Amino acid sequence: MIRLEKITKKYYTKDIVTTALLEVNLRVEEGEFISVMGPSGCGKTTLLNVLGLLDEFSDGEYQYRGNPIRSFDTQKRDVIAKDDFSFIFQNYNLIPGYSVAKNVELPLIYEGVGRSDRIARVNKSLEYVNLSHRARHKPNQLSGGQQQRVAVARALVKRPRVIFADEPTGNLDSENGLHVMELLKKLNQDYGTTIIMVSHSVEFANFGDRILHLFDGQIVSDTDPKFYT
Repeated sequence: MIRLEKITKKYYTKDIVTTALLEVNLRVEEGEFISVMGPSGCGKTTLLNVLGLLDEFSDGEYQYRGNPIRSFDTQKRDVIAKDDFSFIFQNYNLIPGYSVAKNVELPLIYEGVGRSDRIARVNKSLEYVNLSHRARHKPNQLSGGQQQRVAVARALVKRPRVIFADEPTGNLDSENGLHVMELLKKLNQDYGTTIIMVSHSVEFANFGDRILHLFDGQIVSDTDPKFYT
């Protein structure tokens, strides 16, 4: 589904060049749940941003579903990012003035989905994360765990092929973090959604089928045995 070959990402300033990723090779099969670990500053979030087309890479090749990303124009990349990818962030990224239902609905509005279909899909997503009874509440009326479940519903409502989760439990206590991880695992199993998640927690990383370790912008280990062949 996703293939990276010698992907390098560099950031340039006036006086210095910073290499965030260095010749990263990676294969992701459809339906996998992959956890990415490593110390702060090792390139985990940069890797997610490159994979999710939020950031350009400097060198190498990125293939998505057999097609080189660099062969697509900006419009085609935007369509892939909009239709196939969803993100879940550590800080939830909910709009404070909007209700829970409206926050979940927003991606569908941007996609031009009709109102009746939007309502049906929002209701189904909120029911999936067990928050139907909170649909009219504002984010500040929810706990941190509930807000992150809203973020999961917002990611799910698009019916994406891939969900990128950047420290989705980072702001949660252990109990709420566990609930979110169980929800992500259930989502992966029920829908076959590919999940690529950054985590600092070994316990939560073990929810994945594979664990990658990054260090200084390189994958230094991968529990997938094919990594070593």
